[in-house]
Parts: sequence; C-alpha cells; structure tokens
Amino acid sequence: MSELLEGRMAIALLQTGQRGSYLHFVHKGQTRGLHVWVNDRGEVVFCSRKETVTPFFRDILAQDRFNATVSVKWKEEKDIKLSFAVKD
Repeated sequence: MSELLEGRMAIALLQTGQRGSYLHFVHKGQTRGLHVWVNDRGEVVFCSRKETVTPFFRDILAQDRFNATVSVKWKEEKDIKLSFAVKD
C-alpha cells in the first residue's frame, strides 16, 4: 500500500469485511509523528503528537495496560506499515 502513496504522510485506515476488520497504519517520511499504543485486549490508541495527548490519557494508558508499539517523533524520517486485527 505505501508504495502507491507519494509524499510524506501518516494515515490510519479501518478496513471492514466478511473476513474481519483491520486497523492499518502507514507512516512515510517526515511527518508530525505517529504514536501507537496497544494492550492485551487488542485495543489500540494512536495519535500524531503524543506530547499534546498523553497528559489527558496517561491514566487510561496505565490503567488499561497500554504499551507503546510505535513512537515516531515529529519530523523523524521513518517508513512504517502496521496492521492490527480488530476484535468484534
């Protein structure tokens, strides 16, 4: 998928269908960042700039045992493709 995208970007895409649902992330080049946390229940939290989000969600991330899976800082050069199965 990321081979078809031109430029610098971070996107999230929710794919649903008969075979299940998936949450896909693509980070390409230098962007405002991408931060993804996942817990044991398969729940996913994500944002572009964690500095503005974590003060509000710090307790939730700790309480529900979210672990940082991806941490791309602002203007950091990185190409990433991730997919997570979404539980019904």
